[in-house]
Amino acid sequence: PNAIIALSLPWQPLPHDIMKQVLERTFKELYTFYGIRTLSPNDPRFRKKYYGTQRERDRAYYNGSVWAWLFGPFCGLYLKVYGAQKSETEIVKTIGDIIGVLRNSFMKGHIASVAEVWDGDTPHFPKGAPAQAWSVAALYNIETYLEKMGVRI
Repeated sequence: PNAIIALSLPWQPLPHDIMKQVLERTFKELYTFYGIRTLSPNDPRFRKKYYGTQRERDRAYYNGSVWAWLFGPFCGLYLKVYGAQKSETEIVKTIGDIIGVLRNSFMKGHIASVAEVWDGDTPHFPKGAPAQAWSVAALYNIETYLEKMGVRI
């Protein structure tokens, strides 16, 4: 996820085609309905579940756990890569699909907040802090960014 954070920033440190490759690989290997994994399941260090002793949880935290707040940089990179190429309708649909499960659960009151992390493998159970401000903020930031573009999902 470090690459999507860096590439979502206002400047463009790499050519567009490299940014697109990072986005596509992130979508393929790290994306889940609840956020972005901290490590690919293809990596031998990947931890499927966030549980156990403090040391075991610490190891899983950065080696496979899913973080909802990473939807912010992920969607930022998506807009940077495809914003000029895709129609507003396509952008809204894709970003709506990306954050849809969390957004709909939150907006319909099925969940009261957004957790800190989820297990890296299915079923993705919420773990860590049950109400994490940066996870909620990521969803609001995405919607705010789209509203600045004149779009509502």
